[in-house]
Amino acid sequence: MRRTRRDAQAARDFVLADKKTVIRRHVEDGEPVYKIADDYKVGREFLGGLLDFWGVKLRSTRSGYNQTE
Repeated sequence: MRRTRRDAQAARDFVLADKKTVIRRHVEDGEPVYKIADDYKVGREFLGGLLDFWGVKLRSTRSGYNQTE
């Protein structure tokens, strides 16, 4: 069954409301963006962009943190 636009928006809204948990999972627990995005049923690009917007340093899968900053 395909998701409706309403379903997709509800998933994005839930991520926004759960900001502290999303950040903790990525920064403190070390979970990759793709795993968190899959759990919240949002796109990886959406979540990565949101974390960046929130000022969170994105982790890379190899070294722990991206070295771009």
